[in-house]
Amino acid sequence: MIVGFFPATTMPDADWWRVLWPDPARVLAEMGVEPGMVVVDLCCGDGLFTAPLARIAARVYAIEIDPDVLDRARALVAMAGATNCDFIVADAMNVAAVVPVAVDYVLLANTFHGIPDQTGLARAVAAALKSEGQFGVVNWHRRPRQETMVLGQPRGPRTEMRIEARDVEGLVQPAGLVLNRTVELRPYHYGQFSRRRTRMSDALPVDPSALREEVKSKYREVAVNPHGGFHFHTGRPLARRLGYDEAVTGRMPDSAIEAFAGVGNPFSVGALKSGERVVDLGSGGGFDCFVAAGQVGADGKVVGVDMTEEMLTRSRANAATMGLRQIEFRQGVIEDLPVEDNWADVVISNGVINLCADKRQVFAEISRVLKPGGRLQFADIANGKEIPAGALRNIDLWTD
Repeated sequence: MIVGFFPATTMPDADWWRVLWPDPARVLAEMGVEPGMVVVDLCCGDGLFTAPLARIAARVYAIEIDPDVLDRARALVAMAGATNCDFIVADAMNVAAVVPVAVDYVLLANTFHGIPDQTGLARAVAAALKSEGQFGVVNWHRRPRQETMVLGQPRGPRTEMRIEARDVEGLVQPAGLVLNRTVELRPYHYGQFSRRRTRMSDALPVDPSALREEVKSKYREVAVNPHGGFHFHTGRPLARRLGYDEAVTGRMPDSAIEAFAGVGNPFSVGALKSGERVVDLGSGGGFDCFVAAGQVGADGKVVGVDMTEEMLTRSRANAATMGLRQIEFRQGVIEDLPVEDNWADVVISNGVINLCADKRQVFAEISRVLKPGGRLQFADIANGKEIPAGALRNIDLWTD
């Protein structure tokens, strides 16, 4: 069993699946997919919709958690002669972290009913969409399974798992997705697409996805070559300069500290308490998580969130080496935290929020994951002077 699988989302047999969907290109047209769009086929399965999407869209990102199933989708797209599709093995909840650009449309076909955290997925999708981008959901009507017959057999998810369009609307609204249209997809399905609501914070100085790629490139290098030449300090000397307790850092292996690139010491505000739950925004190589784990103890829990694979590989390996079972590192972006509502006692961060274009959204996410009465302890770079508009729009200056 692959970690991250949803209930009742195993691939159906190809024979009845293609009888049920004889013309997937027509379904895509009814769902509002247009030529020239950049589209994510989320939980793409064996590529039934991916191949026709590749013939319509300018670019397609096909995401599937099962690599064997994704290989079948890759083969189907290759048979169609399309070369504009990227195939990504990933958990759907990490869509914003693994897709390198903001997209026009995210399609999720025949899967939404089985997702444990449907609003959480909607938030992840919203973070991947451009302003006014669309989220299209294809789902089974809530009819008894014995009535949805294909090739003489009842098909589809269990009756109790099925949801109607009005349920989908209510589940995606908290993510800032507003119903655009609902279409009937006979014989047993409906399609609903919602639009990402434009917010004040959409008027951003730089493209958030482009900035993320710049940040990933910079900190990927730190993870792989922590002793390289950077315009910022790193490692054990930096931790000493920022006032970290050397009795604590002295017990850590060099590999746990050498990729540290913070700007301050979030623990100088106050020590964490035994048993607390902590979220670290942009956890990087994991150094602050290791410090936090020592303060909350074995009864506490620390979740580090980072979008860079190389940093996650490093932090997870060090946590395992140090035997810190109370730490979990999750892939994601801090504008769409992979953490449930009202979970954390404390959110910490160190030199990361300044690297996000949409800071209002970051603080909205912090508020969402904190328990009532929870607290934020962070260190970051602040500027008290007005920045020229041209400099603000220069993406290179954000990371240099």
